[in-house]
Amino acid sequence: MASPRGRAAGGREHPGDEPPDEPVAPTLYLGLDGTGVPMRPTELEGRPGKQPDGSAKTREVKLCTVWSAEGRDEEGTPVRDAGSVTYSAAIESAVAMLTTSALRSNARANDCGQA
Repeated sequence: MASPRGRAAGGREHPGDEPPDEPVAPTLYLGLDGTGVPMRPTELEGRPGKQPDGSAKTREVKLCTVWSAEGRDEEGTPVRDAGSVTYSAAIESAVAMLTTSALRSNARANDCGQA
């Protein structure tokens, strides 16, 4: 289920927000990355940036993925389990994003009775 904060910010729920029908794997992996996205000047007022005059043209959006990889290939390398990936994206600090993602991962495990 989408977070109330995400819906308030214009986010929307999608099928990937629903808990899986099958039990969650005992180990969940979490990946986090960020990139600058262009913003309107009104969204950047008062924000420091990297331009020569100190202004900003972008804000950093974080993307977090959570997945399981219980299977192994012939070389023993973990292989992502089909249908196990969930995505979250937000313009917030990395700490806040990781906290939100950890809570969602715990909820995912709780929804499947494995926490």
